[in-house]
Amino acid sequence: MIREIFRLTKHSVIYGAGYVFTRSIYIFLLPVHVNSMSKYDYGIATQFFAFLAIMSIIYSYGMNTSFIQFYLKEKDSYMKRLCFSTPFITTAATSLVLSFVLYLLSSRIADLLLGSAAYAPIIWMGCAILSIDSLVLLCLNVLRADERSAAYVLIQAINMVLTLSLNLLFLVHLRLGVSGIFIANLISSAVTFILVFPAASHLIVIKYSWSLLRRMLRFGLPFVPYLIGLIFLNVIDRYFISVYLGMEYLAIYGAGYKMGMIVTLFVTSFRFAWHPFFMSIREIRGAEEIFARVLTYFTLISSFVFLFLALYIDDIVKLTVFGITLFRREYWASTEIAVVVMVAYIFYGFFLNFAVGIYIKEKTNLLILSTCSAAMLNILGNIVLIPRFHLMGAAFSTLISYIFMALYIYFLSKRYYPIKYEFGRIFKIFLSTLGFYLMVKFLPLSFNLATKMVVILAHLTVLYITGFFHKKEISVVKDWLKGKRWRD
Repeated sequence: MIREIFRLTKHSVIYGAGYVFTRSIYIFLLPVHVNSMSKYDYGIATQFFAFLAIMSIIYSYGMNTSFIQFYLKEKDSYMKRLCFSTPFITTAATSLVLSFVLYLLSSRIADLLLGSAAYAPIIWMGCAILSIDSLVLLCLNVLRADERSAAYVLIQAINMVLTLSLNLLFLVHLRLGVSGIFIANLISSAVTFILVFPAASHLIVIKYSWSLLRRMLRFGLPFVPYLIGLIFLNVIDRYFISVYLGMEYLAIYGAGYKMGMIVTLFVTSFRFAWHPFFMSIREIRGAEEIFARVLTYFTLISSFVFLFLALYIDDIVKLTVFGITLFRREYWASTEIAVVVMVAYIFYGFFLNFAVGIYIKEKTNLLILSTCSAAMLNILGNIVLIPRFHLMGAAFSTLISYIFMALYIYFLSKRYYPIKYEFGRIFKIFLSTLGFYLMVKFLPLSFNLATKMVVILAHLTVLYITGFFHKKEISVVKDWLKGKRWRD
């Protein structure tokens, strides 16, 4: 078990290091955006990124996930190549058709979505970005499936450095405003495709399999409503905030939400390694026990990630560099939104763990029920909570929806692939994390940078004292600290 979990950890760490680097650049982009544009323009950018997120699901229509599933199952090298060629050719053709339709409707879409047909050129750039990224995603998944995590991370890092550089050029130097963001993204997407395509080109064969396509569509198409539901769950609050409160409030919420998504640096690095991992060990003896232990360790690491970010986030946004704070004063209050969003995304990590049986048993249609139900709950929550609690109402609506989604997929999945999770140990983590966070938040004491670190270390101490760690786990850690080999 330890050996297999170590393999998952190794690739998660590589993905995590790369993802931390790439998303850290996104964090640097946030002050660039909020300091170089008006709140209204930043609200426009936030709205259009939400649109791109939804459309990217339609452009891929589950082919990228189907590729990994079928590619990892195939033993024959030729069939593996066919598992890439078929979705690649299909995705390229459908992307061109979709982009042409969006181009014809660009003025109408800009008017409805962004408030003016003058934003049509942004829609044009969005079409090109979506077409290129759908193919980039397939090529990157070749690296994921082959566990070439270092190459994956390197290409993503190049993409993000280029994106940051171009944003600085177009927004700060050339002052192109909101359109500069999407010019930068378009160039970055094109360069990324040029870099990643050679890594996957050896899998292209001059043959097309309709029978394989039908099988891949049966598995992958349920991901369209599933992922659209997931995207709606993430972005629907923006629409209600813009309606109830206005674009300036949306800018503040967008900044807080992006800060909260820092926790996805950890969750996403786990997700990248998780699917290839559980598919590769699904047939070995004791796989269910390994999956259960993974959730326990995921929760443990998440608790430290949350405590660190939640306790230091106010210090981070007020950090002064060359006399300028990282965020303007009017964005400081958004840290409360960020904390709630962090918890929501940790529950998304629970969802990923619970869904393992859905993938193994190929019951992907059940994913639709979980995300679409959660999205509907979030819509209702926004309608009820935003008028009363404003931006915090939207944040808590998102949290409630993610909790519901995780619990829903757990009960669905256990019917087909029961796993005995270590809920007793997980409860200890929850209780200790919540207790220390509330202590810092509400006790009338002054916590500085050093004492906050003491609180985080106290969380580990409490878990040790309460018997959370098994003797074998303590022994493995001691051996690792001494430089010894991992035990079986």
